[in-house]
Amino acid sequence: MKKAKPSSLEYHNIKGPKRTRLIQERKNKNLTQKELAKLLNTSKATVGFLENGRTKPSLELSLKIEQVFNQPFEILFPDL
Repeated sequence: MKKAKPSSLEYHNIKGPKRTRLIQERKNKNLTQKELAKLLNTSKATVGFLENGRTKPSLELSLKIEQVFNQPFEILFPDL
C-alpha cells in the first residue's frame, strides 16, 4: 500500500511563502538582516522569520517596517 504524498498546502501552514518583496526592499537599502533588526528594535531571527514567512509581524512591527521602507504594508506583505 502506497502512502499518499502530502499536498503542498499541508506544508504551507508550517512555513508560509517567502516574502521576496520584503527581501528586495531590504537589499535595495543595502541593509543586512542584522542592520534591519537594529532599526526595527527586534532580533535578526525575527527578520529572518518574517522574510521566510514563518511569522507575521505584529501591528507595532508592521508600522516600523512601513516607516523604514516608506512602503505600505500591503506592498511589503501581499500574502497577508
